[in-house]
Amino acid sequence: MSLRARWILIAVTTALMAWFALPSFFPTQAREGRWWLRSEGVALGLDLQGGIHWLLRIDDQTAIAQELAKLKGNLETLAEEGKVTLAGAQVANAALELRGDLPGLRKLVEENIEIVDVEEQGDALLLRLDARWNKEVVDRGVLQALEVLRKRVDGLGVREPVIAPQGSGRILVQMPGAVDAAGARKVLESTT
Repeated sequence: MSLRARWILIAVTTALMAWFALPSFFPTQAREGRWWLRSEGVALGLDLQGGIHWLLRIDDQTAIAQELAKLKGNLETLAEEGKVTLAGAQVANAALELRGDLPGLRKLVEENIEIVDVEEQGDALLLRLDARWNKEVVDRGVLQALEVLRKRVDGLGVREPVIAPQGSGRILVQMPGAVDAAGARKVLESTT
């Protein structure tokens, strides 16, 4: 390529980049009246524009407790159908504690539920979700939280937000241009 062609290529590229960047230097109202300006400027990221950056963690203990509560309901139904005495069942400390006919309950659990570790402790049977199921419950909680957060952030009108899983049980939320952190937090924490 000749020297002249290189200079022409550099000039055209520079002019094109200037045309893309120029709208960023004008307020929105000024852009509307100018035919030669694009209506959208360059979208600045969180590092240049500022905004909100949060790393959220789901409450995995609550998710596990809810899963154990579902398991409790299933076991109560199975015990009633199988005529096995279940004197009491309660969820505490990431475990489901069963009281009653322990041999019958153990057999019921082993025949119907594969996702728990069973431990006999005194006059009770303790059921804990196994490691694989614990991870699945946490991952499912992250996916549900991602969906809810996306809907709520979209409701705030933030341009190009980043809402993504970040490691195990964590969610990265970046909202470029958002300045009202307290208001955004209130919307994200709402239960409706």
